[in-house]
Formats: sequence, C-alpha cells, structure tokens
Amino acid sequence: MNQVLIYIPELSNRAKYAFDFFFETILKLGVIYTQSEEDFKNESYLPKVSYTHQSIDNELQISPHGLLTAKGIGQLHLVLTDWNGLPIFFQVNNEVIPFDPLAATFFLISRYEEYWPHRSDVHQRFPASESAMFQMGILNQPVVDKWAAQILYMLQSQFPGKIEDNRKYKVEPTIDIDNAYAFLGKGLARTLGAFARSTFQLNTSDIIARAKTLAGMRDDPFDIYDRLIETTSKYNLRAKYFILLADYGLNDKNVPHTSRKFQALIKHLHDHADVGIHPGFRTSTDVECLKKELNRLSQILHKPILESRQHFLKMNLPMTYRNLIECEVVHDYSMGFPDEPGFRAGTCTPFSFFDLELNQKTPLIVHPFSVMEACYKYYKGMQPEEALASISSVISEVKNVKGEFSFLWHSESLCEHEGWKGWSGLYEQTLKIAT
Repeated sequence: MNQVLIYIPELSNRAKYAFDFFFETILKLGVIYTQSEEDFKNESYLPKVSYTHQSIDNELQISPHGLLTAKGIGQLHLVLTDWNGLPIFFQVNNEVIPFDPLAATFFLISRYEEYWPHRSDVHQRFPASESAMFQMGILNQPVVDKWAAQILYMLQSQFPGKIEDNRKYKVEPTIDIDNAYAFLGKGLARTLGAFARSTFQLNTSDIIARAKTLAGMRDDPFDIYDRLIETTSKYNLRAKYFILLADYGLNDKNVPHTSRKFQALIKHLHDHADVGIHPGFRTSTDVECLKKELNRLSQILHKPILESRQHFLKMNLPMTYRNLIECEVVHDYSMGFPDEPGFRAGTCTPFSFFDLELNQKTPLIVHPFSVMEACYKYYKGMQPEEALASISSVISEVKNVKGEFSFLWHSESLCEHEGWKGWSGLYEQTLKIAT
C-alpha cells in the first residue's frame, strides 16, 4: 500500500513542497493530506503523521518550527545539535522528534540562504564557505536523506507491515565538454595565435604536438570520447554530456559551434549518451544569450534541449533558474559547489526548484552533484589518490541512504594532457567504487 495520511492544519505552498519531496520523492510514499482533525482521528488503517504542536491520536507527530507558514525570506539562526547520531537544526519542543525535519528540508532544498546577502567569490558565485552546511561541518552528509531514512524507520516501527522501503541507489556520471579539442577545429586565427604564443614561450613540445595533430600524424590529445563511452558502458551506465556552445570569450573557449568536426562529435555522443547544453559564462543573467546557445544545440541534434548545466557552475538564484524555465529546460545539473565536495542542498535526491520570491514550486528539476574532479585538483590541491579517498567517502554516504550519486567530470581530465597528467584513471576508479 505504502501510503501515509498527513494531518496539517495549514497546507501552505512551502509545506506542500517540503512534504511532497520528503515523503513522496525520497521515501516513495503515497501522501494523503487532510486538514480535518476528525477525519484524521477516524482513520484506523493508514499510517498517520501530524504536523502539529500537540499529538492528536496514535500518530507520528512532527512539531512545526514555523518556517513553512512564514512569509518572506528573513534571517534565521541555526544551532547544530545531535539526534540519534544525526546532525539537526530547527529544534522544537518534542521529545520524540526534537526538530522539524520538514522545515530544515525546506531551508536546504529551497536554497533559502542563497537569497540572503552574502560574500560572492571571484566569479560572483555563492561559495561553500557561506553555506550553513559548511559552517556547521556537515556539508559531507546528505542530511535530508538521512532524516527521511530515520522517519521511515520510525513509521515502520510504529505501523509494522504497512510501509516498505522502495528507495533505490543510482549512479549518474555527468561530463562537461568545455573544450572539445586541444588543437583541432579552432579556426585559422586562433590556431596561428596559439603557434605564436608557443613560439614566444619557447614551448617546442606544444608546437610539435599541434603541428602533428593538424597534419593528421597523431590524434588530438582531447579526443578520448570513444574510450570514455566504452568505459561508461562497461559499468552499464549512461552518461550525460553538457556541451559549451557559447561565443568565444575570456571564460568560454570551446571549439566554434560552426565546426563540422565538433558537430559530428556532438551527434556521435548523442548516439551513446544524453546530451544537454552547458550555457556559457554570461547566461546566468542573460536569457537571450541562453536562448541563442540552446538553439544552436537544438539545430545540431534536431530536437528540443531539456537538460542543462551552467559553465563554471555560475548561478544567480532565482534568476538563472527562471531563465532556464523560460527556455523550457526541464532538468538542471548545476547544484553543487565548485570549491568543496558534498551536498550543497543537503540531499542526493533530485528536487523541484522552489522560487522563494514567487512562493511557488516550479517545473524545473534540480539534480544535485556531490563531487567534481576539478574541485580536488584546483581548489583542494589534492593528488588523484587523495581525491579518490574523498570520493569513496561521499559514495558511501549516498549508498547508505540509497540516493543518487551524481558526479561531475570534464572530458580533458581523462587525456593526460598538460596539467591533468596522472588523473586519467580516476574516472573509471570512481565508477568501479560507485557501482
């Protein structure tokens, strides 16, 4: 049956969003809401949950913190304590469940704190150091999924035989293509400029490698795509590739979207994987630029583009997500920190974006990722062996809650070219541990 009856006197938009995610999306339970205390008392078969300050009947009672019925986006004070070995905040006066897991869930997955004034990084992004999860030392835990697992256990104990655990662990590799080729397809001006730069720097190895590649005497160093497809398929997984098609600029330096070789590569990847857009640096606040790039990929693949991940993970909430919604993008994969591994939204389960300013759930599904290889190399200064140990720890956290391990890779990190020497094996090592 796997249904639960929930009594909640005021089913606000915030409350409906939080309860739906917690009970339906994570725990796979059918939810029946009632605002009638009499109907709630009269129900004798279904497992019951109340969201009230006082217990009503033989139910699992969760005491409200107040956030789900509050208006606006006011500052909140979070205090970290422990409950059954789990980190909690938004404490309430309830001996059985001493905090409000629904309000805490809403705070995290709505990205409530990202609407507050904060210090941005050099790229005007919300950094991990500004997040409550990081400051409390729990960014490495999918706390929302852990709370849900504990509530499920309590429901199963209180209502034996009526609730099953239907969660299933999933692995989702996602790969950004910021620069499809090291030497090929760049056009005459960029190629001559690269030769001139290497000559000025006396970089003879780059000159020779570029010349041999352009002459067809060797493969382009970044052309590892067939090996990448084969490796992913070996573990019975289907990857998602996000393609940068922005105009050339300081932070957008891919092969031109008009390149026939590049377009052929995109179509080849689409034959073996899912392909989405990797919107350029400007698109986080420029919807017209986003539309142009989406149209380019749509014309190459002859289909609507429904999946996206921001280049540089550059997001500005709620504007970036509103722009994606306006462009009819359905799935975003940008929810993670560039500078720290872990769970930016406190969960390893995809969730709908809730626009706090409009106070409504939106059709955009956010898929959080928890590790990125570039984070370990550029921000943490780790070696591949150290990165693998951290990745393994994150995978264990996700497996323990039967969540979704989504991870972010870059195609050039598999090629042993320049700064990525020694890192090419980390992708398959991650797949091996994850599966």
